[in-house]
Formats: sequence, C-alpha cells, structure tokens
Amino acid sequence: MLFGDGRGNFSLSKGSPFSTGHYPGTLATGDLNGDGIADIVVPNYEDGTLTTYLCGRSGITPAGYSPIRVGHTPHGVAIADLNHDG
Repeated sequence: MLFGDGRGNFSLSKGSPFSTGHYPGTLATGDLNGDGIADIVVPNYEDGTLTTYLCGRSGITPAGYSPIRVGHTPHGVAIADLNHDG
C-alpha cells in the first residue's frame, strides 16, 4: 500500500492499517457517497462479504454498513451508476 501526502509524494507502508475479510480480491473504486472523492470496495472471497471504505478529506474510514454479506465466494466487484442519478 502506498500513502500519498497530497503533494504528489508517496511512501510505502509496512502492512496495511485497514482490515478486510478473509482472502480479499481485486478492489474497485468509485464515489459511493457523492462527495467527489473515490471510495473503495473490496470483495472477500473466503467469507462472502464486501468491505467498504469511505474516503474523504480527513482520511479513510470503514463504512458503517460494512461488511455486507453478498453470497458465496465473490471474486471481484464493479462500481457503476446504473440509474444515472449521480
């Protein structure tokens, strides 16, 4: 994981300060809460859940509704505005 300082500089972290479910898969990013900042969704293969992190100017926080049980062995996730409401 790389952390940015907001000025174009990135540093490698040792491990991750964010927990996910078991066997996380390929994540997706998209603005889930309409604040103009991309959020993160991670599928967790082993426990059948999605972990969601809301990103904002003050940092990254787990969403209050996370994790969400989605069924058996999710491999990936995609984010899209299917009804075009923003």
